[in-house]
Amino acid sequence: MISRRTLGALGLVAALAFANAQLVGLERLFSGEGRRVLMPLAPVDPLSYIQGRYVALRYRLAGDDSLITTPVRVDGEEVERWRMWPRVGKMAVAVDANGVATAIRLHVESVPIAPDEVLWRYRKSDSDLIIGTDAWFCPEERCADFEGTARYGVFRVDATGRVILIGLADEDRALVATPPPRWWTGERVATPTP
Repeated sequence: MISRRTLGALGLVAALAFANAQLVGLERLFSGEGRRVLMPLAPVDPLSYIQGRYVALRYRLAGDDSLITTPVRVDGEEVERWRMWPRVGKMAVAVDANGVATAIRLHVESVPIAPDEVLWRYRKSDSDLIIGTDAWFCPEERCADFEGTARYGVFRVDATGRVILIGLADEDRALVATPPPRWWTGERVATPTP
C-alpha cells in the first residue's frame, strides 16, 4: 500500500513536470520556434498606478471590421459570433503571405486546417474573447510612441495553438517594440528596436 506521503510526493513531481513542460514550450516560442503571425490591434494608452505604464491591446475581434468569420444566428438574429463558442478551445486563423491574420473561425476537429491557417488557443471571460495578452508594458516616455505607431501584435504560434506575444509592429509590419534581451537584469520593460 502506498503511503500518503508517497502519493503527495508523486503528485508534486507530476505537477512540477507539467509546469516545466509548459515553460519549455513557451521558451521555445520565445526563442523563435513556431510561425510568426501579426494580429491587427487597436491600442489605447492607460496608466495603472499599481502596475505602471502600459499600452492596452485590443485585437480586431468585434465590431464591423471583425476578423471573425464564423456566422452565428440565434432566433434568426445575428449575435456576437464568439459569444456562442465554447468557453475554451481553438480558433483557425487565416494568415496572408505577409504573416498578417486576415480571418478567424472556430476550429472544429472534423474540419482540417488549411495551409494558410494556424491553430490559436483562446478562452472566454464573461465579456471578452481572450486570444493573447492584453497589455504591453513600456517606459512612460515611450508608451505614447507605441500607441501612435503600433498596428499589430507580433506573436509566435506553435502547431498546438500555443501563442506568445513577442513584440509590436507598425503599419509596415516593422517591429517598433520587442521584449528586453534574455540577459537583461534591469527594469522589465519593453525596449524600442533600433
